Amino acid sequence: MKLQKETWIVWLEGLTTPEEVKTLKGARICVKAGDKPKIKRGEYYVRDLVGLKVRLYGKGALIGAVNDVYTHEELTKHIRNPSKVGHDMLEIMIDDNEEDLVLVPFVKQLVPVVDIEGDEILIDPPEGLLDVAKVNLIVRRGAPRLFLRAAEGTTGKSEEGRNES
Repeated sequence: MKLQKETWIVWLEGLTTPEEVKTLKGARICVKAGDKPKIKRGEYYVRDLVGLKVRLYGKGALIGAVNDVYTHEELTKHIRNPSKVGHDMLEIMIDDNEEDLVLVPFVKQLVPVVDIEGDEILIDPPEGLLDVAKVNLIVRRGAPRLFLRAAEGTTGKSEEGRNES
């Protein structure tokens, strides 16, 4: 396994032709923890982020936990205008309530501290972000679609009547 530009090149035992490899297109490949490729400082494996406690930076208040991570690549597969998605997103479950999820862009300005060993992430959202970035995840034809709910009292509906991401 090696990284070439931004693509992983993987050799799989028993697969010798392009036709055999094509049968795995879209499949998830699992790697033993000890065989994981080394990552650079500031890079993280999604599985290491999911479940981390989320606290407010500078205040220490516990607000929830990372429920999921949507990579830029995952997000751009399911939207009409991929150029509008610039970053990976953390899905944060507020106060262990599965109905209360928010998306926070995974950028240094909003997520200044990721402490895998300390089992927490500190976020510094601008005022109102946690109110505006509520998520409804709707599964249509097997593909996830993300919709952002507008905060109460706001407008900005798309032509379908939803703020769409």
